[in-house]
Amino acid sequence: MKTNDDDNAPLPPSKSALKRAAEELQDLGKQLVAMQESRLAELPLPDALRSAIAEAKRIKAREGLRRQMQYVGRLMRELDIEPLRQALSNIDAQRNNATRRFHQAEQWRDRLLKGGEDAITAFATAYPTADAQALRQAIAAVATAHGAAAGGVSKVLWKMVLAVIEP
Repeated sequence: MKTNDDDNAPLPPSKSALKRAAEELQDLGKQLVAMQESRLAELPLPDALRSAIAEAKRIKAREGLRRQMQYVGRLMRELDIEPLRQALSNIDAQRNNATRRFHQAEQWRDRLLKGGEDAITAFATAYPTADAQALRQAIAAVATAHGAAAGGVSKVLWKMVLAVIEP
């Protein structure tokens, strides 16, 4: 941090630094406004901020929304933001883990449909709780299904795989 040579006291933050910090808080506020109510309820927010976010969600007028977002940013300047950032990063991590598991289940489903008995053995080895006989039956059902029914049966297989993959 810069110091003043005369009295060796640290200089206050610049006006630009204060503006950047305020804009960062407003961006965080935009994330909160865009968030679903169920996710928002999990966050440690004071009542005034929670009601300001609810009001911002209700506002449709552009200028009114801009002013409300500034108000949300001002309320956030009064908070300790670190617990909120930590909670948001935890939510993002949970969402990323769920997406990763979904993709993994899709990959296993495709591999099971194309790989035959070797793929079933590999899946059963990777996930000992898997019911190989139920997987064989689901794969056979996908193979015999035609048209729109094939997609539904394939989804059943995906759900079976996902149930085994998820802890």
